[in-house]
Amino acid sequence: MQIYHNSRDSYCRSPFGAAAENSYVDLSLFLDSEELPERVYLDYVYGLREFMGGASRLKPSSEKKSIPRCPQGAYEYHMKLRVPASRGLLYYSFRLCMRSGEVLYVLNSPGYSGEAYISKQAPFYEQRDEERKPFQITLYDPESKSPDSFKGKILYQIFPDRFARDADWEKRLEALGADPERIIHRDFSEPVDFRGLGGRGYLALDFFGGSLEGIRESLDYFQELGVSVLYLNPIFKARSNHRYDAADYMVVDQLLGNNQSFQRLCADAAVRNISIILDIAMSHTGADSIYFNKYGRFETTGAYQDAMGEGISDYFSWYSFENLGRNDLSYDCWWGFPELPSVNENDLNYREYMLGDLGVLRHWLRLGASGFRLDVSDELPDDFIRDLRSAVKEENPEALILGEVWEDASNKISYGHYRDFIGGRTHDSVMGYPFRDALLRFFRNEIAANELHDRLESIRENYPPEFFAVSMNLLSSHDTARFATAVAGDPDPGDRARQSVLRLSFKQRQQARTRFILAAALQLAYPGMPAIYYGDELLMEGYGDPFNRQTFPADQINPGDPMQSAIREMAALRMANTILQTGYYQGLYAAGDCYVFQRFSKAGEDQFGRRIRGASYALCVINRGESEFSYEYHGSCHRVPGQSALWVLDQEIHRF
Repeated sequence: MQIYHNSRDSYCRSPFGAAAENSYVDLSLFLDSEELPERVYLDYVYGLREFMGGASRLKPSSEKKSIPRCPQGAYEYHMKLRVPASRGLLYYSFRLCMRSGEVLYVLNSPGYSGEAYISKQAPFYEQRDEERKPFQITLYDPESKSPDSFKGKILYQIFPDRFARDADWEKRLEALGADPERIIHRDFSEPVDFRGLGGRGYLALDFFGGSLEGIRESLDYFQELGVSVLYLNPIFKARSNHRYDAADYMVVDQLLGNNQSFQRLCADAAVRNISIILDIAMSHTGADSIYFNKYGRFETTGAYQDAMGEGISDYFSWYSFENLGRNDLSYDCWWGFPELPSVNENDLNYREYMLGDLGVLRHWLRLGASGFRLDVSDELPDDFIRDLRSAVKEENPEALILGEVWEDASNKISYGHYRDFIGGRTHDSVMGYPFRDALLRFFRNEIAANELHDRLESIRENYPPEFFAVSMNLLSSHDTARFATAVAGDPDPGDRARQSVLRLSFKQRQQARTRFILAAALQLAYPGMPAIYYGDELLMEGYGDPFNRQTFPADQINPGDPMQSAIREMAALRMANTILQTGYYQGLYAAGDCYVFQRFSKAGEDQFGRRIRGASYALCVINRGESEFSYEYHGSCHRVPGQSALWVLDQEIHRF
């Protein structure tokens, strides 16, 4: 029996990808057999935490139909399915009841291709199973829109302590006073610490004095790089250099400046049409904070003192304690780290503090922030994020809510159930770690272009267009190895002492340079919000934390450097041509070493119905191989040398 169904083929499913709730989707299965099944059913379930479902019997076409994948013709089993008026997931498969009594199932093939295969086992709906997975349709609210000011824009991520100092950095250190646990680097180019002091191991307590004023003084650099969004890792008062252990959410850490410094940064950035989004961790606070105050360093009575019977704290209900008032007091903490006590996001006092009219999020929006990156948002309750979205959008409808989710956010399972990330009630979008993983595998020659395409298409298929348009498509982040190291370096030795001395060889660095240019050419031509982790544009190296958080080498900025020049040219082209930001996308060729796609407009408009600016179409050709590749497009044959990229914008050719 020959079958054909591919969820990305318009003959089989239309429209492409996610579906607006209460809309229609055409589904077709093609069968060619001497003996057709006695009955064919479309089985489906829909929901998020509790699935409902049914089955519809399908009738074959009266005659065979020919489509490109079935040149000999096949019988079509078709249904126009009205999807429910509820956001979530709809899973479907086909059930073939044979005349022999055998029952066969048409399921989604393992991997990322979207193609069907026949199985003797029924699909498994309630959690992901690569061997028994049905086809997915993401259902979303068509009224939910991502902020237009972020769609397709270039984002630049900064670890604030490590980007740039200002003239007053030493004065701020002196005002802070002596702290025997902190390491202060007087030389901005010193290696990061990975040992700590006093034999306690690495505690992320070394500081270089980077500041908000240093970032503000660098705004011209970001503008020249085509950046429209600055994403800052946490800036709130905290003990550590990463500041995910908030000590006071309401104030800027004094090593970075103060709240007025932040306001000045936002105001000057806005003049350059650059938005600022802040990273915030809300699943936990610092133990050394006004809220918990484990070490008694703050004047307020913290929850820890309350738990020990040493006073009454306004923050006691945020945390979960055992053995109250005893020396063996214990508390729930994030991933077992005692310096990061977990909070109960369902506590209404906590919600009021974070989301209320005088709460943390509104406070920073009023000071000039344009949105938030939610640290480990898959560890926050859905209901909390829904409340968060309401608060943020009420304060600023154009603010961005970007979540940290490492997998496909549409079918993410955590805490035993599917999460409400993508339908329009919580996030605007998420960090694109699947994008990074696909590019790394391709440029490390681990997968061919067809699998690269399939992996990218699986995300585009599952994400609503508004969500996909602001997906943070990264190559590196503060939680990963630098792209240069990951794509060309030795395997991670898994030991900080060894990581600290490993560097790319000359040959590896040349390879990393070539691969980074190709990856950037793909990233900056692809839909979504391309993200540059500070210093990647200068080919900074480093394995994981803390070596991916070295200081920014400003002395290496060189407009005449071929790689830096190529990145700037690509960024400028993206920002000058709407189609590279929000134009339609179509994959054209993906095999071996070569990946080809186009961006285009329809009737002079982008995919969101806005008039385009600049070119009306663009071709992107990526050739990672050694040999020349030729591709014919719009009547012209384009030759792409080995290990290079080509962009064509309305006949204007750019080679990288």
